[in-house]
Formats: sequence, C-alpha cells, structure tokens
Amino acid sequence: MGQKFNIKELEIRSFRGIKDLKYDFEGKSLVLCGPNGCGKSSITQAFEYLFTGQVASLKGIQGVKHDESLIHKGDSKEDLLVKAKIGGQYIERSFNEEFNPGRLKDIYEDSRMALFY
Repeated sequence: MGQKFNIKELEIRSFRGIKDLKYDFEGKSLVLCGPNGCGKSSITQAFEYLFTGQVASLKGIQGVKHDESLIHKGDSKEDLLVKAKIGGQYIERSFNEEFNPGRLKDIYEDSRMALFY
C-alpha cells in the first residue's frame, strides 16, 4: 500500500482550461464545484499529469494529439507547468525539463500505479 502524503501548494499554468492558478492548501481543504467549463476537471487532470505524465482520458481519442490537448488555448508548450509542494519538497512537470521526482520518488512510484478519475 502506498504512502500517505499531504499536498501543501499547487501551481498550474497554461494547462487545459486553466491559464494561471496558485493554491495554498496549508490548513485548508479544496472543494471543486461550478458550472461546466470552469476548470474543475482541469485541476484533477493536472494532478494526473503531474504524477503520470499523461491524462489517460485523452489518450487514444481519434484526432486528438495528447500533448497538444494539454496546453491552454493560445499558449505554447513552453508555458505549461504543473507544480506541487508535498511535505517540504516540490515536484513539477513541464515540457521544458525532464521530469525528476527527486526525494519524492517513492510517492511518484506509488502514484504511477493509481487510477485518476
């Protein structure tokens, strides 16, 4: 069974329906609610992308290029960033740098086997 961990901060830039979002979880919870198209799924997909490097629901859709479908409309690959602070360490994924889970490797390995909904 995987480790338990707390996400302390989240930053999303140019990912799917989100242009720019920063959220500090310290002492707070996050509840996602709102009308269709406001970015709820983009937040959950950002977590999936952060930990797995893909969004499974976008794979295999005819006519959809996975990497291009991750980028916010009007932005470029260089703009995309998903970053989280877990415990005292940061983990981030972008098209600009090779992914490195660093000291969070065990959490990353656990999450690669997870299902995201």
